[in-house]
Amino acid sequence: MPPYMNDSFRLQPNASVDDLLLWAVNTYDFTFTEWDRTIERMKLGIDFPTGFTDTSTILIADNSDVDKRTFNPFSFLQPFNIFVWLAIILTIALTAFVYRSLKKIYNANEGASRESNSPKVPGINLFYTTMAATGQLLFEPVSQSERLLVLSISFWSLIIISTYTANLASVMISKQQPIYPATSLAEAERKAVPVCVAGGEYSLILKPCLIET
Repeated sequence: MPPYMNDSFRLQPNASVDDLLLWAVNTYDFTFTEWDRTIERMKLGIDFPTGFTDTSTILIADNSDVDKRTFNPFSFLQPFNIFVWLAIILTIALTAFVYRSLKKIYNANEGASRESNSPKVPGINLFYTTMAATGQLLFEPVSQSERLLVLSISFWSLIIISTYTANLASVMISKQQPIYPATSLAEAERKAVPVCVAGGEYSLILKPCLIET
């Protein structure tokens, strides 16, 4: 006899496993041994609990249009909104104007030696500032004010490039999420959203519709 069985049960010569199970449920509240669920044992009054079942309400909606993707040639602009892009363009133009003004002030104070050595290309400062915004620094500052301005635009471009890269990665890897008309039955009832209800508590509150099977 196993050590967990006491003298209250004596194995009879013709005793079956069902007799052992019946003795166990009559002696103890629960038995955690693996027992097969058979009709004969259920007829003896032995209950086999099926465990906890989640009966919470689950909303199901059609999201067939989520995976439909179209080509957008301006998708590279999605990491920033229109106001950020306008602020970037304004910063580039303003920086180019300030750098040109600082060069003129320095040349007026120190002479035209650097002015004569550097080629006069229309819009060259704007080009340098635009390249600096992309991380390519082409400026050759001489005065302290020019160096301070170039340092500022370099730090600004570092922040812009890092933010753009992070937002671009988020846009590329993120999936389009479906937009549900309601996230709960209470919200659907409040917004008067048509809902198909097969049964349950809300079938008495919401008007059910025909469900195809």
